Amino acid sequence: GVAPSNGFSRLFVSSDPYATCNDGSPAAYYISSSETRNASLWFIYLEGGGWCWDEATCAERWLNKPNLMSSNQWPETEEPQGIFLSPYLENATKVWIKYCSSDAYAGDIGADAASTFGWSFRGKRIVGFNKLFKDSFHDSFAP
Repeated sequence: GVAPSNGFSRLFVSSDPYATCNDGSPAAYYISSSETRNASLWFIYLEGGGWCWDEATCAERWLNKPNLMSSNQWPETEEPQGIFLSPYLENATKVWIKYCSSDAYAGDIGADAASTFGWSFRGKRIVGFNKLFKDSFHDSFAP
């Protein structure tokens, strides 16, 4: 379900089994919905976090920033700050798409490819908005 107030609930992208983080764990996003929300007002935030491009940079990234390559340690709920607290977004449904693909949301290649050093780069599938909306918003989102 959707968390009340400022709490954001984690939802895994279930509509596409290939929407995965670098380590193959399922991609996820966090969503919060206002009790008095405007059904047509949505704020979607794509988290950033750089990338890796070869075996050495991916190994270093895994060592130093594993939460940017895996969803395994992401909590069930989050309390985002910053722009999420803007009064202009008070009645909006807010979506925070977590970054874990290290490819600027542009890749679509699996860990089995020789060129990926054992990592998946599936950012393009993570931000497949039609599929994201299909996961949990289809009742309130009119295409």
